[in-house]
Amino acid sequence: MTLLPHATHSRAVLIGTSRYTHLTDLPAVANNLRALATALRGPASWQLADEHCTVIADPGDWTEVLHAVRKAAEEATDTLLVYFAGHGLLEETRGDLFLGLPHSQQGRSYTGVPYSALRDVMLAGRPQRHVVILDCCFSGRALGTMSGPGMIADHAEIEGSYLLAASPESSFALAPVGETYTAFTGELLRLLDEGVPDGPELLDLDTVYTALRAALRAKGRPLPQKRDRNTAGRLALSRNAARAEADHDTAPLAATTAPTARPTSNAAAEGEGDKPAAVEPASAGGPAAPAKKIWQRGTRGQRYAAGLVALSLIAGGITWYKNAGPDGPVVTLGYVNRDEGKAVAYLWQELLARRGYQPRLQAKTPGQLFAGQANGHIDIQANARMPSESAYLQRYASKLEDLGAWFEGTSLKVAVPSYVDDAETISDIKGKSAFDGWNSYYYSFARQPDSGEPSSCEEELTKEYGVEFQEPLSLDYPEHQPNELGVAYRAKTPTAVLLRSPHWEYAKYELTDLADPKDVLACSRADIHMVARKDFAKKRPQVAKWMKNFRLDTTQLSSLEYEIHKADEEHTRQAVRTWLTDHPGTAEKLAPPAAPEKTGTST
Repeated sequence: MTLLPHATHSRAVLIGTSRYTHLTDLPAVANNLRALATALRGPASWQLADEHCTVIADPGDWTEVLHAVRKAAEEATDTLLVYFAGHGLLEETRGDLFLGLPHSQQGRSYTGVPYSALRDVMLAGRPQRHVVILDCCFSGRALGTMSGPGMIADHAEIEGSYLLAASPESSFALAPVGETYTAFTGELLRLLDEGVPDGPELLDLDTVYTALRAALRAKGRPLPQKRDRNTAGRLALSRNAARAEADHDTAPLAATTAPTARPTSNAAAEGEGDKPAAVEPASAGGPAAPAKKIWQRGTRGQRYAAGLVALSLIAGGITWYKNAGPDGPVVTLGYVNRDEGKAVAYLWQELLARRGYQPRLQAKTPGQLFAGQANGHIDIQANARMPSESAYLQRYASKLEDLGAWFEGTSLKVAVPSYVDDAETISDIKGKSAFDGWNSYYYSFARQPDSGEPSSCEEELTKEYGVEFQEPLSLDYPEHQPNELGVAYRAKTPTAVLLRSPHWEYAKYELTDLADPKDVLACSRADIHMVARKDFAKKRPQVAKWMKNFRLDTTQLSSLEYEIHKADEEHTRQAVRTWLTDHPGTAEKLAPPAAPEKTGTST
């Protein structure tokens, strides 16, 4: 029988190394970790509490990894999942597999995590089932590949478990340049997100493996392999999103009421698979009040029950809204993983949930996003940049509807910290260098995507002003690790930075945009539009109305981006809630209360 693991009694440890001292960096691995953690904590999957899904990014040494796995193995009594993405390496003498850490070196297993040690730690625990997912090979390659011969499954096998490995013995596990995720994990995430048409209600490991193999073969990519012991292949990773909406309208209802809260660290409603919650009497000796079936799916931090109404106290009044639940209309929000796209997508996820909808997020490339809308898989996106992405809108004109710009005039800006008092225009920084006490110039979001080549705007800056941005500005550091601008700012060192405004840096630092009298940066100007799939406004008129009226100003958007930047990936939703609390009345203004729309599928 296929089933989802019990949320409270299961654990996951996600390990990934994206930065290396002696090997090729694999930046996509960091995205793998964030997205997979979100999936496992999400309403359609295992619904793991934050503390039950441990993410270890770029671990310092092997003890950090083994301690975390040992702790999870001792706590879990249902299922333990361990995932690794990064360089897989071979010990030179015996050929044993070891997992690459930031300072690992080829052939020196003591610089990484010997798989045998990881396996022993896992088996020392109490779980009934083990799931191991390895997205690695044995040696590093240029251009973002993880390569090397060998048989991962033979090295990684665990009794009574399910092993899912990224490639066969004679192929590579790829991290293609320019793609958000590694090839294997990217396809796995897509399956969990979109589901398997005509597949079972629950996506068990064997179904996922078969679908993964077919999808990767169609793309000409390395084929995964598996090892299955003790029927672990029947364990489900997620509900089948491809069936969820179709089944929704025909799902039987059971007479239950909202369950009494149980002492558990998992805030989502608990149940065994699709088993309804126990019936509570309306009063002592009285009949049970009729209500709808409670499914094991929901947003972290919420308990769902049909008809549950929450009281939201906000500045300016008291507003009633219905919590999102399995009976609410589904709205699928797509976004490109840019700062403003992510911020607005998560903002609307929270707003729609407060209004009784089931918001689902999908991170895509621009091309994938527009195509997904045209195919009916994505309802709406909030970060279509025009005119730079207008070609997509024209290509799918008959299948999309432009709801208008919610932000006008985003563009590149050359900015300096407010303590710089001898620069008012871009011309004023010409020729400045370290010899003058200035930092080298840094750029961000200016280069051609995936190529590192200067953009036309950057080339024009050099041509017209003699200003050249020579070093990359890394903006993806955690809040506690200042980037180059942060280091310069703390030291009050004169510096200049090329940023797309608005941006969270403007909320964190006091920055002044330099005047551009030659209007060179006009080539970067864009308006950010809300785009819906065709007929979405007819199907969800209330949501479409909110989206058409949606506006954020520069200060609001920058502060929202910064609040999200400060948070760990798994706490993005909470960051949005914090921002809304700090901006009282904003939720009511952006999504005024209205009668709930009828439940229906998103297709």
